[in-house]
Amino acid sequence: MIEKIPASESCTGSMPEVANVWLLSWVHSLFLPLLILATQRFVPGRPLLPTVAPYTLLAGVVLAIPSIPMLRRYWQANREGGATGASRYERVMNLRRRLMIGVSVADFPALAGVMHYFLTRNAVQSLLLCGVTVVLVSLYRPAS
Repeated sequence: MIEKIPASESCTGSMPEVANVWLLSWVHSLFLPLLILATQRFVPGRPLLPTVAPYTLLAGVVLAIPSIPMLRRYWQANREGGATGASRYERVMNLRRRLMIGVSVADFPALAGVMHYFLTRNAVQSLLLCGVTVVLVSLYRPAS
């Protein structure tokens, strides 16, 4: 059984645990575009399956759609805060859980972008899909 840490020991100020999780996720979302740029610069090669370009782009766009309702629920939970009568610890854990699930789903367009790049060697469209992920993860920034 997981032991609950008292609110005074686990969270202070502006919920640093949630902010740290968001910051690490945001830095992680910047890694994939850098991977694409480094691969384009230093690894020569030809496209593996250039005919799948429209399908991987469509997959990246479709994979961004589930992030929108999840983002709205995260914002709502962030705004409600303690209005539900939950303790500070429960509020932080709820926000952290919603944040982790949300940024995980927000990473899907970037993964489709990386797949698109390695199949077609088209960096511009792949970087645009990675940009969608960076924007989605940036929108999950917790309130300060």
